[in-house]
Amino acid sequence: MEDKATELELSEKQIHEIDKFVFRKREQIMRVLFTEGEITQGQLAESINSTVSSVSNILLKFEQFKYKLLHCDSRGVRKYYSLSAIGVAYMQYLSGKSKVQKDENIICANSAYLLQEARRTYRYFQDKADEDGEILMEDTLLRLNFCINNNSTLEDVDKFLKYMYCLEKLIIMNNEVYLDKALQLIQSNILRNWIDRFLERFFLLLPILNLLEDKTNVLSVFTVLENLAKGQLEEADVIVKEKQWEICCEGVAKFLEILKKSGQSQDDIYRILCGYMPDKMELAAMITRIICS
Repeated sequence: MEDKATELELSEKQIHEIDKFVFRKREQIMRVLFTEGEITQGQLAESINSTVSSVSNILLKFEQFKYKLLHCDSRGVRKYYSLSAIGVAYMQYLSGKSKVQKDENIICANSAYLLQEARRTYRYFQDKADEDGEILMEDTLLRLNFCINNNSTLEDVDKFLKYMYCLEKLIIMNNEVYLDKALQLIQSNILRNWIDRFLERFFLLLPILNLLEDKTNVLSVFTVLENLAKGQLEEADVIVKEKQWEICCEGVAKFLEILKKSGQSQDDIYRILCGYMPDKMELAAMITRIICS
């Protein structure tokens, strides 16, 4: 896929031209990638019960086609294939034209993209650390949470947060199948425990993220978080009880107080909050400013 999961609307002409090109093994390849997200040429061959050389010829046809339906990412000696944005849009079209089906297909495509991104970030650590990637991921977590200077870098922190972003978005989308696949990448029990602890705080904030999906809640939710960031627990609790929201004010306030007393820089706190609140950068910035003021 492209660097960004995007919903495209294909014209009738595009659909007609792609229909004429996509048949038999070509369609099988696209369906496999639509489900799996990103796999190697060898895995593709196995998935469609074909030979590597045969798949190589088919992939060459895809490269020569006027529309870029596949995306190829070379890493070392291996090539990883996934659907492009146009490829995803076409597979959504094939899977059904009704709005309900289309919405479900968009969710499926986005889930596949998130799983693909989780795999990419995991491979980043494996490639950088010569197969000791999980040790580097542990170091990155220590640097992120406790400002411990070690072999990890800020780039590693951003990559790790991208992995966590994928997990959190899959949780929000309630896609347990893809979430389980993303979690199964982690083999170390120690690292898995650290990730579980990270997700505990995400689950603490999840009710807030869900409430923000309704625009009528935004002002009140921001007010609650502002009060909690300032340590005004009672004021926040009044709003939560009045609205009958399931927000653990005490837990959120305690978490923000820990960040406040951590001694970390404003940039570090902002980065951490963004890691717990996917796609809510403005909210993370507001809380950061209050904590650090």
